[in-house]
Amino acid sequence: GNLLTGKLSVQQLKLKREVEGRNAFDLEIANLVIDLGLLRIFEPEWRFDSLVMAGVRGKFVAMPRTEGQSGVLRGSNLFSVGKLHVSHAEITHENLRDGGAREPITLEVKGLEVEEYRSRWSLYDLLFHSQLTGTLDGQPFQVRRQPEPVEEQVEVVWDLQRLPLGKFRGVFTGALGLLTEGGADVKVVSRWPVHDPRTIVQQWSTKISDPRADAGGST
Repeated sequence: GNLLTGKLSVQQLKLKREVEGRNAFDLEIANLVIDLGLLRIFEPEWRFDSLVMAGVRGKFVAMPRTEGQSGVLRGSNLFSVGKLHVSHAEITHENLRDGGAREPITLEVKGLEVEEYRSRWSLYDLLFHSQLTGTLDGQPFQVRRQPEPVEEQVEVVWDLQRLPLGKFRGVFTGALGLLTEGGADVKVVSRWPVHDPRTIVQQWSTKISDPRADAGGST
């Protein structure tokens, strides 16, 4: 394909960025297919009808933010995709923010589908508008969005098994933040009215197994 037809296919695409103060990545994509639709290059947000990626490998490093730096995408970074599909991806994530290095986490995505993905709201769309299956450090997880609303309610379920608590210490507060070992089975059911997506009601269920804690140097 080419830009004149609106379709573009690329094999063995390599993406790398190492810039001070910015998140770093080193990725290789075996197959990338883009349906550009009407490419609006003079508008602040680019629009893609579809984007399909398969065979993604590499690493992503969350670097410390420089003073005054915002995590919000602005200007020419903004884009949206009508249908986003990712398969057979394996990415190592390393977090260097918040005062020091943390043990890397391996994320494997077996299949990801998102309708109307927006870079401005990327995390929200991945958590609440996707169908996702994969593993986190070898442990299975899913994001399941109900195909059709039931009784005017949208439902999304997050299901994680044996979440490695030691690697997520910085995420939790209180007693959970002291855990250095153990696994957590986590299930979260989110619901909201079709006409009011800002009102989200969540039900959390967590089961912890084989915990070990570090309280001031003791376990």
